[in-house]
Amino acid sequence: MWELSVERACTHDELVTAAARALGIDRERIQLEARAWPGDFALRVTLHGVEGDPIPFYRAFAAALACKLLVDDGDINPYTDLLVTPDGSMVRVNLDADALDRDDEAIVITGLYQHVDNDDPPDPTAHAPEPPAHRKRYLRTRGEELSHIVNDYMIEALPAAPLDQDAFYALYTPEVQDAEHALTEVLRDLVDRKSMADDERAMRRHLATLQRAFPDPRMAGFFIPTIMRTAETILANLPWDPEAAG
Repeated sequence: MWELSVERACTHDELVTAAARALGIDRERIQLEARAWPGDFALRVTLHGVEGDPIPFYRAFAAALACKLLVDDGDINPYTDLLVTPDGSMVRVNLDADALDRDDEAIVITGLYQHVDNDDPPDPTAHAPEPPAHRKRYLRTRGEELSHIVNDYMIEALPAAPLDQDAFYALYTPEVQDAEHALTEVLRDLVDRKSMADDERAMRRHLATLQRAFPDPRMAGFFIPTIMRTAETILANLPWDPEAAG
């Protein structure tokens, strides 16, 4: 399932036609819901029965509709998203936190966060300090942010399929699988406790195994890129304290 916001109030027929063109499939196979939404984007659209990397679809969908889209940027910060334009360019933007925290969850862009030249995931360490504690959507400690990734996100989200499944499985050896599992377990332990020297050594060892297998994380599948990125963030923030501000 992919969710996105559409700038203008397109008809259902327009959305289905554009989605079919972007996916290269028949209209009859499109399972799409659209509802009006307050803020800068007229519609919130949900596309069912899809999987894989959504970025090529977003670019093609924006071109087919000839309007802007707002899509998930893959970051745990709920106040940034990706703005996709009809020419295929992407810009990471800041969202109005007060508007998004209202009951109607209005989507309002407050300004540019950064231009995105590729499909790499954002750096979660690059954001500004936490906003006031009353903001219900923001995860206020490092432990809460980590729990959101390794518990909520990795349990509930649909994992992305590898770009090249044959190449991925050729590299996904038992050693790599063990490193993925062990690194995930260390991350889950650090949700509730401070790091120790053994944690750092284990993370570096398992991360190195994954990096050797997938020097380009985009070639990895499922949650491996998320695990690698999260481990790199923690290693950059040692000593790790889950009670510290995110």
